[in-house]
Amino acid sequence: MSPLFQAVSAAGISVEGLLLWRLFARRIAKRYPYFTAYVLFDFLRALSDVSLLHFGAHLYDRVFWASDVLENCLAFLLVWEVIRSLFPAKSTVFRLAWKSLLTVCALAIPVGVLLCWCQAVLIHFPHEFVPPIFEQYVNFSQGVLLLSVAAVAAYYGVSLGRNIRGLIFGSTLFLFLDSTIYAAVQWIRGFLPYWQLIPALMYISLTAVWLWSFWEYAPAPQVATAQLDPSELEAKWDHLWPITTGTLGRGQN
Repeated sequence: MSPLFQAVSAAGISVEGLLLWRLFARRIAKRYPYFTAYVLFDFLRALSDVSLLHFGAHLYDRVFWASDVLENCLAFLLVWEVIRSLFPAKSTVFRLAWKSLLTVCALAIPVGVLLCWCQAVLIHFPHEFVPPIFEQYVNFSQGVLLLSVAAVAAYYGVSLGRNIRGLIFGSTLFLFLDSTIYAAVQWIRGFLPYWQLIPALMYISLTAVWLWSFWEYAPAPQVATAQLDPSELEAKWDHLWPITTGTLGRGQN
């Protein structure tokens, strides 16, 4: 491991550890359990990766990519955290958002697996590069989901609050940039030397945004259980899945 990579890894683990300390010290973790679970998983994964590089380098690639795919799927917890924090549990919009999230999770993951496998074959990538392509598609789908939830909240005048605002926009920016980087790696081979470093630096920046956002408990103001028009809500959420699948389909071309 190069000194630069060691420094970046140490910085990432330190910032993420500080975030976890703040979440538990200020009792914010119990307010946002799914977000906390995701951060904790990534923190433990980072520690495991560093340990394997020193004591089990022969297992590093296999464990890294397996845990990477799992973490990509767990990132849907961030979308769920946003939904449950913004909309009343018994409201129509909450039920529609929950059903839409389940639909995207059920379809985006297998569709992503199929697309990334086909793409890897078409551009003659070795099979070990299938997980990065999977990450490209799934991350983009998650970014679309987060922006869709934010758009619905804005349409109905739902205030986000500092915690959720940082979670939505910090995560969305990271997800879209990360997807772009993985696409660049596939088509611009000269980008490969920078591939591992740039996403790591971006994630440190994202963690810093989360640290700022969750430094204190600052939730969205309580949403009144307004009489929202179910037909209006259904029309809005009906756009969610076509946008996501359309994006995935275009990515294959």
